[in-house]
Amino acid sequence: MKGNRSNNFTDALARSVPRDCQIVVSLLDHKTRWVYNDIKNMCLNQLGVPSQCVQTGTLKKGLSAVSGIILQMNVKVGLPIWTAPKPNSLSPNTMLIGADVHHKTGKLSTIGFVASMDDRVTQYMSLIEKCKGEKIEIMDRIGSLVERALRNYYRLNRRYPDTIIFYRDGVSEGQFQAVLEYEIKQILNCFKNLSEEGF
Repeated sequence: MKGNRSNNFTDALARSVPRDCQIVVSLLDHKTRWVYNDIKNMCLNQLGVPSQCVQTGTLKKGLSAVSGIILQMNVKVGLPIWTAPKPNSLSPNTMLIGADVHHKTGKLSTIGFVASMDDRVTQYMSLIEKCKGEKIEIMDRIGSLVERALRNYYRLNRRYPDTIIFYRDGVSEGQFQAVLEYEIKQILNCFKNLSEEGF
């Protein structure tokens, strides 16, 4: 596509991108911000497909630059860019969960939550959730976060995990009992809610 008018690019995309397209790669011979923004907007909001814009000059920089672009594209289509050997003691179909609470003066405490979504432990679902107050360490919505992660795991794998390993950070020794009584209870209630759906 010649020229630097963004509608030239977006019109071409609208005409030529098939419905089953996994990613759109646009080679640009110039650096024009509005063309880049319009291509990204068109692909994301109208075509529903990830995109990668590459300046043609970048391709002349060698294999390491091209490898970096390919890694970015892999991430955008949901492929892992690295894996690590799983410990033998970790059974197949295991979900790993990590959670912590972040505090900032004058702001509601925030739960950071991440859960693995595949057997290779390379795809994750991450969520954040505001707590009901400031400097609150107990996760008052942990049950709903775990339930959302389990439902997403099921959607992706057509089964629930057999094992869940939960890493809970930021709990002092004096808070162990409160976590056991409140957070564990919420998680068990989540399991109970899902038990009617085969969990």
